[in-house]
This record gives sequence, structure tokens and C-alpha cells, in this order.
Amino acid sequence: MKKVFILSVLSSLALITWAGQVEAVTVKLLPNDTRVRPVGWQSGTILFKMGQITIDDFDGGVKIGTLAVDTHLKIWNSTTSICFAGNTVIEFERAGGVLRGFICSETRMRIVYSSTWISFAKLSPVTFGYDSGVVSGVIAYDMDLPDAKGIARRYKANTMVNFNVKGQVESSMPWNGNITSSSGSPVGSWHNTINNRVSTWTITATADGTYFAQESGLGSAKGPAYFTQSGTFRIDYTFSGGSGFYEVRFSPDYNSAKGFCVDPSSTCTWVRINQ
Repeated sequence: MKKVFILSVLSSLALITWAGQVEAVTVKLLPNDTRVRPVGWQSGTILFKMGQITIDDFDGGVKIGTLAVDTHLKIWNSTTSICFAGNTVIEFERAGGVLRGFICSETRMRIVYSSTWISFAKLSPVTFGYDSGVVSGVIAYDMDLPDAKGIARRYKANTMVNFNVKGQVESSMPWNGNITSSSGSPVGSWHNTINNRVSTWTITATADGTYFAQESGLGSAKGPAYFTQSGTFRIDYTFSGGSGFYEVRFSPDYNSAKGFCVDPSSTCTWVRINQ
């Protein structure tokens, strides 16, 4: 439940999780464009756009916010700085590097856990991995990339590609070009399709900063859910016939998702019903 205070900012306490760690955060509302220190920075500030920001309670710096102007920032575990676009959401990891954001212009970057460099499209949403490589992004040109079986496949320009720990394309989907202006959330109801079978998953937030998932239809499965280190959303479910897991990656606007479900092993797609 959000608690609203009569101050120049509105704040609400929340918990979020990344890489299996629970983080205490406070969500605030900036009344004007304001220079604020990002999480993990010892000094220095950047200009955030008026609106919602997420503050790390232990550090006091901004974890998630919207950039007011184009800004050059270092990426996760790297001394390399690239330009992230103004009026788009930016997220920092605890040491102060960029975890995900939208790039200003076409940019060559390395695929996660790979020595291969490719070009990502202007205003592409990009997520970085621990080794500073790109976990997901929108490719700028038609190109051949290895799929999850190591087989070279042709991917068209403006395709969102998601890489696994081997630097292979785990999943892909056409990019609609939408730029999110607020941080997304898995909370809500989702229409789930598996091999022409359908069900509904309802995701709720839990007090420990993770999530709980309940299925209606098919096996009426349920279980804990969380974001993995690679940025996918995983449900470890049980049902009357056994157990399994879903692992999906959300679109940039958090209105759809695609991934894999196990037991049986199949591709599944989600479309948001409501929040």
C-alpha cells in the first residue's frame, strides 16, 4: 500500500530484486527537472526529468529514473561511456554503471559473453550483463547470428534479440519502436498461449521483493516468480501433475512477453490483459 506524504515529493516504500538480491527502495516524484546523484556514485549528479524516480534506500542514489537530456554514462563493469537518450528511462546497478537504457544513436557494442561486436539501432532499449556485454537490444541491420543451438540464422533489422550466457540468440521479436517513459512491472494479468492452448497468469508483488504467480486454466499452476540476472522473468511452478518453470522476456513497453515453458518444453507468448 502506498503512503502519500504532503511534501514537495510523493514517496512510497517498495522492495525490488535483481540478481537474487532484495533491495529496499523508495519511489519519489520530482516536481521539476532536477540534478540528482545516481546509485553507486561517490560524487556527481545528472539531470533527471520531472516525474517518478526510484531511490536505493541503502545508498541514497537514484536507481531508476528518466533522463532529462542526452547523457554519456558508463555501462555496467566498464570504463566505456556511451550516450543514453533524453526523455527515456535509465536504470543503474549498485556500483553505478548503467544496467539498462535507450541509446542515443546507432552504436557498436559487444554481445554478452562473446567477442563479437554488432551494431544496435538508434533509440534501442539495451540491457547489459555482468561482463559489460549486451544481453538484449535491437539490431540495426539484417545480420547472421547463432541461435540457441549454435546454428547461424538471419535476423532482420529492427529485431529485438535476447542473448543467452553463450552469446547466442535465445529469443527474438520485432521491435515496435515504442520508448517507455516509466519503469515497467510484471504485476497484472497476462493472456498466455502455448501451442494453441491458453490460460491466464496473474502476477502479484510479495513483501520480500519478489513475485507470486497464479495460473487460471490449463494446470492451474502456481509458484514464486523473480527476475533472473540476465533480465528474464522466471516462474517456478507446481501443479497437480508435477512442476516446471516459465522463463519469459518482456517487451520494452511491458505489454507482451515471449519465452519458454518447461514440462512440456514449448514456446509461450504473453499479452497483457490489465495491470
